Amino acid sequence: MTKIKQLKLLNTDTVIDFLEHMQSIENFEPWELELMAEMIQVKRIKKEKSF
Repeated sequence: MTKIKQLKLLNTDTVIDFLEHMQSIENFEPWELELMAEMIQVKRIKKEKSF
């Protein structure tokens, strides 16, 4: 299974949106998108409460 298909299964819309945006700017080869998908690290951080 490709990294992009794995991302779709994980429902990481932000990453998918990013890759689709990159593809709209430049016509990347499928292997290039795969490489980008492998390099992306999604980190979730909690927003601090302001006082």
